[in-house]
Amino acid sequence: MCGLIILSAACSRQVPSYPPPAQVVLPSGPEPPLVADPSPGRLIAMSDPDADSHILSGVFAADQGAEWRFTGPTARFRFDVPQTTGLSFYMRFFNTADALRARGPMSFSVLVNGNRIVSPRYTGSGDQEFRRPIPAGWILKPGPVDVSIEIDPPWHASDGMSYGVMLNSIGFEIAKP
Repeated sequence: MCGLIILSAACSRQVPSYPPPAQVVLPSGPEPPLVADPSPGRLIAMSDPDADSHILSGVFAADQGAEWRFTGPTARFRFDVPQTTGLSFYMRFFNTADALRARGPMSFSVLVNGNRIVSPRYTGSGDQEFRRPIPAGWILKPGPVDVSIEIDPPWHASDGMSYGVMLNSIGFEIAKP
């Protein structure tokens, strides 16, 4: 009886074989950033591959794809905004414990096309966010908008350099109604 079972299993049909699927070679380099709203130039993260094209001055170089970059005491940017109303300025930054110990509480001014927004004083270290609605008339037409940030007081580090904050992202959000 055992022989009959083994013999019947040996007579079964073979499973068909298929060639492996074609292989795809992905381009080299870092993964593109995931952005919830991919409007180019309106909000930039320091890890964006084109972040340097929006930085006019005052942001220190970093490795490609670095999420955080130090600013100097003053940093300048240019953004491409799609509209003139309903915008809020946004900045995510990190206030380091070393900087806080050395300089004490800090604040900053944001200049949007020459119009000033003053931040509150930041007394704690860590990840921080700053948002402020842009008043009507500050941005006259869609397109390029110049923004600068001025850190008060700057951090004069032991390496002899003056720093502002560690910046993660900066730009404009569409204000939620």
